[in-house]
Amino acid sequence: QVVLASMKYLFLVAFPFRRFSKPSTGYSRMPKELAMPLSDWLVKRRLTALSDILAFVVKVQGYGHFNDTSAAYLVKFMGLQNWLSLILSGMGISKQWPKVFTYGMLNFCERIAAGLKVHLNTEIERIERQTGNAAEPVRIFIKGKPEPLVFDKMILCTPLEAKGLGFLDM
Repeated sequence: QVVLASMKYLFLVAFPFRRFSKPSTGYSRMPKELAMPLSDWLVKRRLTALSDILAFVVKVQGYGHFNDTSAAYLVKFMGLQNWLSLILSGMGISKQWPKVFTYGMLNFCERIAAGLKVHLNTEIERIERQTGNAAEPVRIFIKGKPEPLVFDKMILCTPLEAKGLGFLDM
């Protein structure tokens, strides 16, 4: 079952999701079905035989709990090349797997954020840009704070399946 499911997964990343699975393509053209939780997507695509293997992959990459992780993260990380590397490593043919951050994904993100002004778990009421021009400062109104925070640029990080972003005019 694992071999058959692996072949089905290879087909998916080689054909229907080929463009999306390439690292350089980002998430802007993500197929809608990949926004669902990975566990649900595996059931939908009849790939549940891969659950144990993928739970390990998701865990070592630091994507979060298996049932809460979007299928998009897996397809993006486990494209054709990485999946083949995983299979060859499992067969003892190659020693190139696993490819992980030495101290984990969380440490990687924390090191990037260390030099930036980062606000975590912040309830945003609204975001304003005076003229809509990207050169204008961004004003972020946070619940419970009388004055907005003002920035020249903003990076909003949220799970792909995030809800409640009504304050943001996409």
